[in-house]
Amino acid sequence: MLESKDLSDSEKLEIVKNLNLRFFSPLEVARLMCFELINNFNNVNGESCSGTKSIEHNSLDSSTKDSTEVSSTKAPCNLKFPDALTTRQKLQLLGNSVNVLVIASLMYNLFDDEDRANF
Repeated sequence: MLESKDLSDSEKLEIVKNLNLRFFSPLEVARLMCFELINNFNNVNGESCSGTKSIEHNSLDSSTKDSTEVSSTKAPCNLKFPDALTTRQKLQLLGNSVNVLVIASLMYNLFDDEDRANF
């Protein structure tokens, strides 16, 4: 949509701002990618963290439900990045990763289909 029109960068930015979009936080991206967010202690809400073993995750408390970054002291589980990384760098690292559960599921389906074809 924005590429098809001859708009300046400021005009494109204004259009995007009017859409009221937000970026996922690095923690939200990690959860969507099924990273294990498991630790041996309770989180800041007093709940035990769960991750991909049960495909359940803790929700953020009401004070962190917006698009702001969740600090390491408020993070429900122990997924941590070095403090020197920006939010963009964290998202890039998560975007460049491959989750073992996804690959396992793909391989299972691939080999399961081949086994059926051999019968």
